[in-house]
Amino acid sequence: MTGTYTLLRIISRFLLPFVLLFGFYIVLNGDLTPGGGFQGGVVLASSYILLYFIGDVNKLNTSKIIRFEKILFMVLVVLTFMSRLESINMHHVIYLIALNVIIGVKVALGIGAIIMIFLEEGNI
Repeated sequence: MTGTYTLLRIISRFLLPFVLLFGFYIVLNGDLTPGGGFQGGVVLASSYILLYFIGDVNKLNTSKIIRFEKILFMVLVVLTFMSRLESINMHHVIYLIALNVIIGVKVALGIGAIIMIFLEEGNI
């Protein structure tokens, strides 16, 4: 059984950079293609889940993750209202990329926190 586990760890470590690169690609090209912050954030969260299941990361502090996610939500709300003001002329593409990055990080943290909460409850 340990040989299979070792093989899964090797394959997972090999795939991890490609999963991260694909997640960032989806987030950064969301203004031009289908996808964006939510889809890219889920792919980024799956890379964390992959690391967790092969045993390369320890538990994270979910309260800090949720607090940072709430801060990102407030930043998202402020940016949305700032774009509606006529005195602030934000370049449209930069604005969309910034929103996609914020949403991507927020979704990755949220999905990661949800998975961590489920895993912590299962270990009780």
